[in-house]
Amino acid sequence: MAILAHDCTHVRILKVRIEPKTGLAIAANADGIHIASCRGHIEVVDNVVVSNGDDCLNVHSQYALVASVDVIKKDIVRVLVGPHQNTDKTLWASLFAKPVFRVGDIVNVRKATGLDVVISAAEIVDCVPQENQEYLTIDIKVTDIFRQHIIQEGDIVEPLSAVPSSASIANNTFASSRASGIILQTNNAHVDGNTIFNLSAVCCALISCCDNLWNNQ
Repeated sequence: MAILAHDCTHVRILKVRIEPKTGLAIAANADGIHIASCRGHIEVVDNVVVSNGDDCLNVHSQYALVASVDVIKKDIVRVLVGPHQNTDKTLWASLFAKPVFRVGDIVNVRKATGLDVVISAAEIVDCVPQENQEYLTIDIKVTDIFRQHIIQEGDIVEPLSAVPSSASIANNTFASSRASGIILQTNNAHVDGNTIFNLSAVCCALISCCDNLWNNQ
């Protein structure tokens, strides 16, 4: 990746050129611009991103997999979560694919098969990193005590807070890359005046769930 932003708030990328040096076929082995689990406003304006090994621009959050579950109070479920199954074990992947949760965040819990939501808009009331930094223990407040035993190992915890509140993607050139031009997960998007061509996948994909959840369907 040429540019990576992870767990940041308010990201601005302006007037950057990402293109191969003379004699090289690609500028970066993966995405040109990769923005993961960031919050606030994302602004990507007046950039040139060409000839990359994956997407030109990918803005998304990351889901986590439930490794273990323990009901510690009648309305609190303690869940050990770790990276999704598509994450390789390299340090680089562990950085940008690590799920991000904070106290006060809102999450959904989904079944891995079918993606049915079993716990909706629940609040994280505690969050503790483990010695293995890829894993976190999070305490989820479940208001319906009859649903606390629904969470099971292998379920998906989908962050609803570690997603940009808005994004402006304007006047960029995204071209000649081996995947998509724009993948964008946000609630409010302004996409205007971009030049997108010569790609192996879609020009622009606006998605409502975590990027890797969406890719796996």
